[in-house]
Amino acid sequence: MTIPSAYEVKASVQRRLLIEQLPDVGVVAWRGGRLLGHDDPQDDVDRQADAVRQQEEQRLGGRIDRMAQWAKGVAENISDLKARVDDLELHVGPDVPISEQQAAEVALAVKQVGRALSDKDGKPGYGQVYVELYRRYGISSYKNLPQDRYDEVMAWLKGWHDELTSETTS
Repeated sequence: MTIPSAYEVKASVQRRLLIEQLPDVGVVAWRGGRLLGHDDPQDDVDRQADAVRQQEEQRLGGRIDRMAQWAKGVAENISDLKARVDDLELHVGPDVPISEQQAAEVALAVKQVGRALSDKDGKPGYGQVYVELYRRYGISSYKNLPQDRYDEVMAWLKGWHDELTSETTS
């Protein structure tokens, strides 16, 4: 069996074949498509270039690792912020019901209007006010009033109260 020439095989196998075929020549490396020997001045230049390349790869590798860690931290912060925004959106928005404090203020305004109705008709007026509130705003309880309608309801109740009290005083 004959050993093929180093130039007849893939580049990845050429170096090993050349070294095996030329053991007495002192071949140390295969670079850039040529053999490098001990006495070749290009060897020192190539070794120095390799050393510089390795140092740069290590230096850049460290920077890349630090940048990757930074990016991971940023991604975690973004994820945390998104979760916080999602949580806030559950508590604020047009479909979110009014707060307990706002519900108490609506109930107080309803009582004031109801009292004014009672003073005018002599009949309890709270039920009438709640029925009208529920009908106007399409809700089953004043606590289900959407936050974005709160100011409108308070203005309507105040207007109704003012109308009733002005009729009483005139």
